[in-house]
Parts: sequence; structure tokens; C-alpha cells
Amino acid sequence: TGSVLIRMKEKFDWVALAKSLPVKLETRDCDGTKVQELILPRGVLPTPVALYTPDARTVVLVSFDKLEHLKERIASFKESVKKEPKPIWKELNSSAFAMTIDNAGGEYTKRFDKDLESEPDARKFLASVEAFALGVELGDDRPVRVLLDAAQDVDPKGLRDRFDGYVAKARHQAKAESKKETGIGLMQLKAVLELTDSPEVKIDGRRLDWRGFSRLRAKDFAGQIEKELPGGGK
Repeated sequence: TGSVLIRMKEKFDWVALAKSLPVKLETRDCDGTKVQELILPRGVLPTPVALYTPDARTVVLVSFDKLEHLKERIASFKESVKKEPKPIWKELNSSAFAMTIDNAGGEYTKRFDKDLESEPDARKFLASVEAFALGVELGDDRPVRVLLDAAQDVDPKGLRDRFDGYVAKARHQAKAESKKETGIGLMQLKAVLELTDSPEVKIDGRRLDWRGFSRLRAKDFAGQIEKELPGGGK
């Protein structure tokens, strides 16, 4: 949606990692705050990316435009953490990769309404949730988890039916698109296709906890990313 916030379990030097990659890195001073600009090879991403580290464990990656936008996103994250009585992101602390979307009051769907005009099923589904989270754990027999907080007027059991239908449709679309896609795009489609058909589902109050499994592993993605970097991963 324009930005990614990553929170590590331990301190991590994101700037050192950026410097180790085959990309151009420039330090920008935006109103007294140091921001690293990563200029990636053409075709990887369409625009420069800013790397901002608010603390030793956190990094924010965002399309480089204005520092104010970075500050707004950090402030929004902190506020969402304060107001949540049962933070959805805390459920995913053991995940190697996790993402969350706050849709309280339909805010997310309002912001991206134009993008959803061609996806009526996605719009209908998102309108049914207050918050959405995805967590992927690594290793054999570890789950891919999807957490959904149903909107106040939505039955969590009905939300499960909607989500199962949405996953089925996504799998059908992924099967068709995988025939023409390559690289990371193909890996993402395979991740959908590899999900199990009969997941474990738990409902706790308004929260739906959907757990499936995928045969894809981090090494599969890492290998593909290396191939697409300059030098073909050599």
C-alpha cells in the first residue's frame, strides 16, 4: 500500500544490509532526519525506495517522496498499537514473515476504493473485516496463518465462508496466471497454489484464525531473488 514496516525480534543493522546489496545507496537529510535512499535496478521496482529506521529493531520502507509521509505512517502504527485491546499483530510474533492491515471503520477500503473498482469480490470481502493479518512460519509442518477480525455487523462463521470462497477464487486465478508469469511473480502465485485445501479454522469471539500449510520455503524465494539481482546471483 505504499509502505512496509518491519519489526525484528532483535537489533538489526538495516543500513549495513542495504550497503551490502548491489544497489545505489544515498543518504538524504529530510528536515534533520537521516533517510537512506535505495535506487534499485530498473525493473525491480518502478521508483526509489526510502529506508528509515525509527529504532534499532524497526525499519520502514516506502516509495521515496516526502519525509512527512514516513512520519505519518509511523505515528499511525503507534496509535493503532495503543488502541487495540487485543493487537492482531501480537498473534504473529513467532512468524518469520507477517503483515497486517487495519480496516477500522472501513478506512482501508475507503482509501483504496478506486483500486477495488475492478475487484468487487475483494471489496466485499474487505468490507467484512476490521483487521486482517497474514503470518508465515518457516520449517516443515509450520502454518501459514490468516487472522481476520470480523466487522461488527458480520457473523464470523459467515466470514469464514466468504474467505474460503475468496481463497478458492485466488487459487483459480493463480493457476491461470502462472502459465504466463515468471520470476518472483511466479513464486507468489505458487505460494497460493501450494496452500492446503482443508485448513484448520478457529473462531474466538469476532476473530477468525485460519491455518493452512504451504510446501514453499524461504530458500525458494531467496534463490529466485538472487537470480533477479544484477549478476544473476553470482
